Amino acid sequence: MLRTKVTKRKLLQSAAFALTAAVAIVALPIIRTIREIPEAYAAWDTGTLLTTYLAQNDGKWPSGWDDLATEIEDGKPMLFSPSDDDGNRLSDTAFIDKLRSMVIVDWSYQPIPGNASSPVTRVDGAAFRTVWVDAEPNEMVRSFVAHQAREKQRAKSFSMQLSDDFWFIEADDLSSRRLDRGRSSAEATVLDPPPI
Repeated sequence: MLRTKVTKRKLLQSAAFALTAAVAIVALPIIRTIREIPEAYAAWDTGTLLTTYLAQNDGKWPSGWDDLATEIEDGKPMLFSPSDDDGNRLSDTAFIDKLRSMVIVDWSYQPIPGNASSPVTRVDGAAFRTVWVDAEPNEMVRSFVAHQAREKQRAKSFSMQLSDDFWFIEADDLSSRRLDRGRSSAEATVLDPPPI
């Protein structure tokens, strides 16, 4: 029977290998995350520009980077990566070029509630691996579109509620116009019906 003798040298080699493996397991994800921070900022800025564009254009989706460039103003919206590696502010064109080199936008996306597709991806077409909390661009767009739809529904419900608070009367000079319910017809305010 052959016995293997464990020497100090083999023990040290095994310990060094285990330590190296443990450091690699911890360090590699940290290094990857640090390397992806610029991409995470680009994704956040793209989501910010898209939602700002949607808000300024009645929910219309932009047709290209030039449309998004129209939303860049000093301090509005708040952007995180409009500078170069040395911290110098980039021109709007250079900033859009920087985003374009790190992010792809599907310009044919339909911003409607319930559309679960992802219009913003990494340059390789994959999902972003590193994003800031509440700054994943696709979630920003979907959340904005859903919020906008709820606001439109709320406004529509409010309009319908207002119409229930008024009643119609018919008179020679006020045919099909609305009167405020709490007043007599002599002192009532005449209101046109809301557009439907």
